[in-house]
Amino acid sequence: MDWTDFWNKDTSGALSEGPSTLSRLRVVMPLIRAFARQGGSLLDVGCGTGALLSRARALGAFDRMVGIDVSEVPLSKARASCPNAEFLVADVCQAPLAEHFDLITCLMTLDLVSDEARAAKHLSGMLEPGGHLIVVVQHDERHRSELDDRYGVRRHDRASLTRRFAEHGL
Repeated sequence: MDWTDFWNKDTSGALSEGPSTLSRLRVVMPLIRAFARQGGSLLDVGCGTGALLSRARALGAFDRMVGIDVSEVPLSKARASCPNAEFLVADVCQAPLAEHFDLITCLMTLDLVSDEARAAKHLSGMLEPGGHLIVVVQHDERHRSELDDRYGVRRHDRASLTRRFAEHGL
């Protein structure tokens, strides 16, 4: 999938601030509050325009925040909305970042990547011992749409995600 093209076509901002994104953030932010370590680090994989990191910044818990996305297009907005975070063009399927993080979020990304097994391995490898990984994916087959089929969205449930990351010691 060409994410640069996808982001360029999102003139309405639905990817960064649409109802589904805002719903996921409402669910995930309490988890981020619960797992945040004062002075800790946060990596958001598939960060898009930085909406999650911008909200996490307000918690004041993280000394280091990094967002990665496969496209540069949304990162310019991310840098403006969250200037104290670092944003990189990177593909979690290709290689892990060299550093480790206390908390890693991966929202609506694992179910879209080209190599889910490698992405899971790299996510696991970037997590500090005792750290937390929050993964949000599509799960309910009843909501499958033509867009899901077009973009190859995979479905998971808690058991399939648990198996996927247990392979890497999580």
